[in-house]
Amino acid sequence: MKITQSVKKQNRISPRQELSALKTAFALTMLEVIQQVPQAKAITQQLVKEFESTIPHVIEVTCSLSDFIPSDYLNDIYIGLSRLYYGQGAYHLVTYWREEGVKAIKCRLGLNSLQTATSLDYLASAYRIEGFYADAELLFLQALAISTKLLGEHASQVADHQHNLAGLYRTLGRFNESESYFTKALETRKRLLGNIHSDIADSLNSIGLLYVDQENYALAENYLTQSLEMYKSLYGKKHPYISANLNNLAMLYDGQKKYEKAEELYKQALSIDQELMGSDHPDLATTFYNLADLYRTQKRFDEAESFCQKALDIDEKLGSEHPCVADDLYILARIHHDRGAYSQAKSLYDRVLSIRKNRLGVNHPRTIKCIESLRELGVACSERAKDKNR
Repeated sequence: MKITQSVKKQNRISPRQELSALKTAFALTMLEVIQQVPQAKAITQQLVKEFESTIPHVIEVTCSLSDFIPSDYLNDIYIGLSRLYYGQGAYHLVTYWREEGVKAIKCRLGLNSLQTATSLDYLASAYRIEGFYADAELLFLQALAISTKLLGEHASQVADHQHNLAGLYRTLGRFNESESYFTKALETRKRLLGNIHSDIADSLNSIGLLYVDQENYALAENYLTQSLEMYKSLYGKKHPYISANLNNLAMLYDGQKKYEKAEELYKQALSIDQELMGSDHPDLATTFYNLADLYRTQKRFDEAESFCQKALDIDEKLGSEHPCVADDLYILARIHHDRGAYSQAKSLYDRVLSIRKNRLGVNHPRTIKCIESLRELGVACSERAKDKNR
């Protein structure tokens, strides 16, 4: 039997087609690499180093090769890049790249797409970190409206938007709205994901922190211990999620005046973050701040001032008018107040009040707390003046 062989015809391609193919291959390779970057809160100093050499190439893709990225994955380039900057604590660059992502997605897909909703949600989270709360709320609501319209009320993406919006409302002291959205998100996540999942742990942790803010410590402890055990089962004992949860539990015990237990957990959280994040990541400022407040409450003023200054040194990189800066200055003011250095305390309270009025509003619990502290200071100054005149 004679076997005939067919010869495959070699199609010649033009230099332009060859260049296009190379650009596509490069863009898709960078996409595959950047998709390996984990959630922002899970990024460690070691991960940042591993991806450091990739950043310039990813930026090249966003600037000149984004047309070669399929629409369904365009968000991934911008979000992955912003996560790497989050890991470095460069929040202004997180915001910049998420803004660029929103522009690119809107240009290609318009306003009413799930990718647009996702990009708006990520940008809203960046605005929240930087303290631009009104802008963040607007974008969270837009993202939620788009995803609800396209998917219905019980979809996973809708739950993500609800969860993030709830977090903003907790920050703003709008606790009823926060609890409502947190609860809806948790119910959807449990129905879709089961009882053990990172997103479930996130929901439990966030609801627990909300109850800490409301001084509902029994409920808070229940949610926070559940989330901590779930995080440990998923990630082990050393992970950024673990340190954040330990910090929240410490705040709970701090509020209950169980100071020794609170200090132990704060230090555990700090140890994990310093090992994973380095010495000057913004996430460390939260624990420094909490330790400063704990020591101030115990009248350990030198330690309190030291940790407060550490928090302030980090937070001021976010801008002098950032709400976290106001929080640090408030603790510093309380230290001076408690020590009897009233003029220094007054100057700091005034600055805190100005920031909080502008960024949080006059009815926010932290703004009201500052006003009350100024009133207490006024009373103390009057009593001191009376004593001098006797």
